[in-house]
Amino acid sequence: KGRELFYELKARYYEQTELYDSALFYYSRVLENEQNLDCREAAYKGLTSITKKQKRFSQSVIYAEKYCDANDSSAIKRSSEEINRMNAIYNYNNILKKKEHAELESLKYRIVFLYTLVFLIILGFGLYIYISKRKKEYRKKLQTKNIEYSILINRYETATSELKSLKENTSSAIKR
Repeated sequence: KGRELFYELKARYYEQTELYDSALFYYSRVLENEQNLDCREAAYKGLTSITKKQKRFSQSVIYAEKYCDANDSSAIKRSSEEINRMNAIYNYNNILKKKEHAELESLKYRIVFLYTLVFLIILGFGLYIYISKRKKEYRKKLQTKNIEYSILINRYETATSELKSLKENTSSAIKR
C-alpha cells in the first residue's frame, strides 16, 4: 500500500514499450488497493487498453465495464467532494458575513456609546455652568440684601438711639 502510483507509472511505461505482460502485472498490483477509486479507475483503464491491443475483446469488455463503474464511482465521489467543498466555502463565507455584521453592530454600539458619553459630558458641563451662574446671581442678591439689611439695621439703631435721646431729653425737660 502507498506504492500504487509507482506501480501505475511502471505499468504505463511497460504499456508504451509494448511489454504487455509486465504492464498487466503492474496494473494488477495497482488493483490491490481496492479502496482507492482513482487507482481502480486508472488500473481498469490500462487493463482495458492492453486487452484491446492484445485483441482479447471479451476480457476487454469486462475491464471496460469495471472501468466505467470505477469512473462513475470516482465521479460521484468527486462530485460529493466538490459539493462538500462548496458547502464548506458557503459556510465559511456565511460565518465571515456574520462576523462582519457582528463587528459592525459592535462598532455601532461603540459609536452610540461615545456620542451618548460626549452628550452627557456636554450636558453636565452646561448644567455646571448654569448652576454656577445661578449660585453667583444668588450670592449677589444675598449680598445686596445683606447690604440693604445692614443699612436698615444702622438706620434702625440710629433711629432708636435718637428716640432714646429724645425720650431722655423730654423726660428731663418734664421733670424740670
